[in-house]
Amino acid sequence: MRPSAFNLHLSEGKSRFVFNAFTGALTALNEREVSVLKRKRALSDLSTLSKKKLIEGGFVIDEAVDEVRTLRLKHELRKYDASVLALTICPTLECNFACPYCFQSSMRRSGPIQKEVISQICRFVRFHAKSLSVLKVEWFGGEPLLEPEVILQMMEQFAEVTSRNKIEMVSSITTNGYFLTEHMAQRLKSAGVGSAQISVDGIEAVHNRMRPLKGGAPTYRTVIGNAIAVRSILDLSLRVNVSNANIGTLPEFLSECRELKLSDLVHIEMITGQAGCQAGEQCGDVLRLEDFSRAELRSFRELQSVDEIKYRLRPRDTFCGANTLSMLAIDPEGYVYKCWHRLGRKAEAIGHISQDIPLCWNHVKWLSSTPYEAGSPCLKCLVLPLCQGGCMHTYLEPSENSRSCSAVKHNAKHLIRLLIELTSAGFSTDNS
Repeated sequence: MRPSAFNLHLSEGKSRFVFNAFTGALTALNEREVSVLKRKRALSDLSTLSKKKLIEGGFVIDEAVDEVRTLRLKHELRKYDASVLALTICPTLECNFACPYCFQSSMRRSGPIQKEVISQICRFVRFHAKSLSVLKVEWFGGEPLLEPEVILQMMEQFAEVTSRNKIEMVSSITTNGYFLTEHMAQRLKSAGVGSAQISVDGIEAVHNRMRPLKGGAPTYRTVIGNAIAVRSILDLSLRVNVSNANIGTLPEFLSECRELKLSDLVHIEMITGQAGCQAGEQCGDVLRLEDFSRAELRSFRELQSVDEIKYRLRPRDTFCGANTLSMLAIDPEGYVYKCWHRLGRKAEAIGHISQDIPLCWNHVKWLSSTPYEAGSPCLKCLVLPLCQGGCMHTYLEPSENSRSCSAVKHNAKHLIRLLIELTSAGFSTDNS
C-alpha cells in the first residue's frame, strides 16, 4: 500500500494531523503513523488500530488504485445522472432593488412569466417524471417574490406530479428578503419550499448603499426584520456578497449578526468580475481570490462556523450542477440555460422549454468541459476533490482565459487548522 496523493499534512505545536481531500477524513497522527505516510516506515510496523484508521480514512491506498481516474469516473457519473432534475425557475427578471453589481440589470425587459411558459415547464416535468427519483426546484430572479402566486401555483402542480410518481421534491428560493414576511414564509413552507437564501451586504449603511430599493429607499431594517421573523419557519441562510466596498466593515457586521442571533446563518461569497458592476465606486473593486480567501477565513473564525468549514472541506463530484445534464435554468420567456449567470442572455440559451433540449454547442460546451482534460493544472492540485475545477461559468466566460479556482485552493490548510482548533476536544491519535 502507499500514501494517498491527496493527503494534506499539518503541524500544530507538537501535534501532527493529516487531512485527505479524496475522502474528507481528518485525523491526528502519532510519530509512527507520520513515518508511514512519509514512506519512512512500512505499514506493517503499525498497530492494528493504526492501520485500520489510515486505511479507512483513505490516507493509505492500494498500490493499484488510481485516485484521479476514480475522481474522473465519479465526476462523469454525476454529470450524466438522469435520475435527478434540478430546475432554476425565474418567474420574473424584474426586481424591486437597484443593486449596482447586479448582472441582470440590463436584462429586465421580458415581464413576468406567461401562462403558456408555466404550462410548458409543468409538461416538461411530467414528461420526465417516470425516470426521476429527485426533483429540485430553485426559485430565482430578478426577485421571485414579485410573483408569489406563480410560485405557489407551480409548486402545487409539482407536488401532484412528485406525489403520484413517488419522487422526492426539494425546493428553495433565492430572494432579496424584502417581501419574505412571516406570512409569506408560511405560505411557501406549506407549498413545499423548505429553504431560503437572503442577501445582506453588511452593516446598515453599507447594505443600504449596495442594496437599495429602486428610487434609493433603504432596505436593511425590513430585510433583517424578516430574517429574524422567518428563521424558525424556513431553513434560512444569509449571503454576504463581499467586495472592496464592504470588506472593511465585515467584522462589524458579523458582530451585529451575533447580537441578533443570526450568526449561524451567515456565509460570505465573492462578487465576481463577470457580475458586470456598472456603478464604479459604489460597487467597489472586485476582490482578488486570495483576499477573499482571507476574509472568508476571518468570518469562519469570528462566527466559529464549524458546519460551514466542514461544508467547504467536503469532497464533491462536480463544482455545481451547471455542467451536469440535470441542471436547467429557465427564464420568464421559457428559454433554457445551463447556469443562472447566463439567464436572459438569449445567445447563451441551450434551447426552449417547449421542445426537447438539443445538444447544440451552447449545451455541449458545458457538458464536455472538465478539469480532467489532458494537461489541465487541476490534475496536479491537492484540493481537486474539493473543487472539481471551480466555477464553469467563469471558465467559459469569453472575457476569462483561465479556470476560476475556488477559495479552498488558498485556504484549505487554514480551514483545517481552524476546524482542529474549534473541535480540538474531538481529536486524538486513536481515531479520525
